[in-house]
Amino acid sequence: MPHLLSKDLSFCEVDGTIILLDIAQDRYFRLNQRLEAALRAYLKQADLAPELLFFLSSQRIPIKADHRFRCDQEAGHQPPARSALELPTTVTSSRHAGLPETFWLVYTTRLWLKASSLKTVLWGVATQRRKNRLSSEDPIRLESQAIDAAIRFANTRRYVPIERNCLLDSLALLRYLSRRGLPASIVFGVTHQPFGAHCWIQAGDLALNETLTVANAHTPIRVI
Repeated sequence: MPHLLSKDLSFCEVDGTIILLDIAQDRYFRLNQRLEAALRAYLKQADLAPELLFFLSSQRIPIKADHRFRCDQEAGHQPPARSALELPTTVTSSRHAGLPETFWLVYTTRLWLKASSLKTVLWGVATQRRKNRLSSEDPIRLESQAIDAAIRFANTRRYVPIERNCLLDSLALLRYLSRRGLPASIVFGVTHQPFGAHCWIQAGDLALNETLTVANAHTPIRVI
């Protein structure tokens, strides 16, 4: 389960090792054994060790000495149990019908990522999602619409002449869904030995742009 130390800093445990993600600086990192032991003690309701506080401060990560960690409940995250890419579908669409919108979303998302920090882009997309979200729709209907939208996006994305990237494509898909008022979250996950980072879009227990095998091979470290 992902946890938050601050608004920008989250972490999870993978194979007995704590991995941290700082979205303000767009980086993953680990602690040395002494600092990891201090963090584990802190998680057991001990005081925040001065050396850990000093290290985080030196990394430009503001943490208050009396701050308590909390679970990242923002998206009510569940492990993915289904994948839209692996469900039977009757969606048929001409690439010409949806290609302009998909191209625009991928292209502008790429420009946004180049011009702004990851944190700025994530909060911007999250703000758009909150403004557009439908609140009175039936959950089953919303899920069906999300599956159809994800498949249509995937069908047109292959014709966009921009190199694929999990962050770029996931954010573009999240914006695509948001424009239709469909709720979804971006999930960041990591592996250890070897280290790997990945992200995908998820609605409930449904992965919308990733297979179950790949999604479940990663431990969630942040859900937005």
